[in-house]
Amino acid sequence: MQVDRNIFLHSISVGILLILCISINVFMYNKLKNQNEKSQLLLLELYAQEIEKVVLNDFLKIFQHNYTTNDLLIIKNFNHEIGNQNITTLSHVVYVSSNTLCIKTSNQYLILDLLNIKRILDTISENLYLYSFGINNQQILTNTLVNLTDNRLLSTPINKDLLLTVSLKHRQDSRFIVLSDKILKTNILAVIYFSIAAFFTGIFIVFQFLNKGKKLKAEIDHKNSILLFIDKDKEFIAQCYEYSKKSKSIVQEEEEGYNNDYFPLSVFCNVENNKEVEICVDKITLAIKEYFCCYKKYHQLDNIELDIIHDNLNKMILPFGYEGFYQIMISIIYNLMNLNKKGLNKKGLNKRRIVVVLKQNKICIISDGLKLNREYAIKASATIFHDTANPYLMNFGQMFVLFNRHNITFDVSHENTNGTNITIFLPTKEKAQNTNFKVVKLNQYKRKKSHE
Repeated sequence: MQVDRNIFLHSISVGILLILCISINVFMYNKLKNQNEKSQLLLLELYAQEIEKVVLNDFLKIFQHNYTTNDLLIIKNFNHEIGNQNITTLSHVVYVSSNTLCIKTSNQYLILDLLNIKRILDTISENLYLYSFGINNQQILTNTLVNLTDNRLLSTPINKDLLLTVSLKHRQDSRFIVLSDKILKTNILAVIYFSIAAFFTGIFIVFQFLNKGKKLKAEIDHKNSILLFIDKDKEFIAQCYEYSKKSKSIVQEEEEGYNNDYFPLSVFCNVENNKEVEICVDKITLAIKEYFCCYKKYHQLDNIELDIIHDNLNKMILPFGYEGFYQIMISIIYNLMNLNKKGLNKKGLNKRRIVVVLKQNKICIISDGLKLNREYAIKASATIFHDTANPYLMNFGQMFVLFNRHNITFDVSHENTNGTNITIFLPTKEKAQNTNFKVVKLNQYKRKKSHE
């Protein structure tokens, strides 16, 4: 679940950065394109203003009767009549025939040669743009067959009857357009390269931030798991201690010369008057799972699995107490976990599994990876108290002593398996009645036996 969440956060971060970079690219592309179009339009407007200055001034001077022949710049060969009785038109007329422009108004008549005007306009354009020059929507001069009506830039009145129009369009092969498109492409590529660099830089920064957050969360979780495991361990110790105070059969009698071997302590004992104890399997299973869930988080052992199977067994009838049974189960699994942990750290194996099967008359514990017999189990678990400092965690040697003293049959083997099988046959009520259940210090018991 945690892995899925991390993948989700990284995917969301990459998606947001990708959308952001694409949005910036689209924005910058449109901005650069608009700037390019504006610069092209601005240049056309400057061209149109030049044409207006050159052409319009001459027409204004002619129709306003304010000129001499030397005042006109481009109109040279023309005939201008005012108030001629032959001019009978009631409206203005503009037409072109054989490079000759004819303009008739209500009281004026103008005919002029267009060749000089065309020569000057072609010189001004210098193959940079296409132009169309007209009067009253009548095309007078042009250097293209393309209709430039939609490219009209200027509409300036000559008088109340005549309107001068200028339409321009850049040539696609002109030097300005080629250079302008080249600059546009260069700028777009620069934006793309910058956005790609920014994208990967952003990914690096975001991933670093997420990884730091992940590490910080892992550290906090680990600290919390330490506190949680300490609480669970205290709960286990307190439970064993409180039970040891209540049970007369667990009283530890100090004997001279053995004070240094006081720990670990066992609360495994019989029930008074040989009564049977009914243990709720779900309750003890939940307690064991909670304890080792905290243990795994504390030691960061996600690669060790613990399964407890009881096949619909709801209750177990035992001739000894819940606390003693709980201590034995915690001690066995703890030792196996501890040995598996050391093996994983040394060999770097991937997965290990511990399976506990609870039945009415026996307990089967299967552990992957480790191959133990009685002798090696005793030797390998001898330092459990030094590893944990928990006075109620027993090693295998101490548990085996208890099993023998209470007539509990057990077997430790690794034959025909990839790990260790521990089988404990629980005593019946009749068998428990014939057993002396007085509990002494386990280390003292072993030493007394050796002295005998």
